[in-house]
Amino acid sequence: KHSGLITSLLKTKTWIKEGYADMIGKKSFDYEGNLVQLKSKEKRLQISSGLYVRYHLALVYLLEKKGMSFAEIADKNPSLEDVIDEILAVK
Repeated sequence: KHSGLITSLLKTKTWIKEGYADMIGKKSFDYEGNLVQLKSKEKRLQISSGLYVRYHLALVYLLEKKGMSFAEIADKNPSLEDVIDEILAVK
């Protein structure tokens, strides 16, 4: 039973695992504020500045805005770029 979980986690994209760990480790996260910064191309949300805020933003979107579970996200295993594109497309 545990081997299935381990196999699933090994296949899960790094951004999902790292973003989830970051999300758990932080007490609060300003989704709306970070979304505004992403849309306005703030340096801290660009790939060249590091990825954890982008990971966190994408996971909060999937978990809280779309209502997905971590298991559903891990199963679908979307690319970070696809999730960011979807976030940016939402009005």
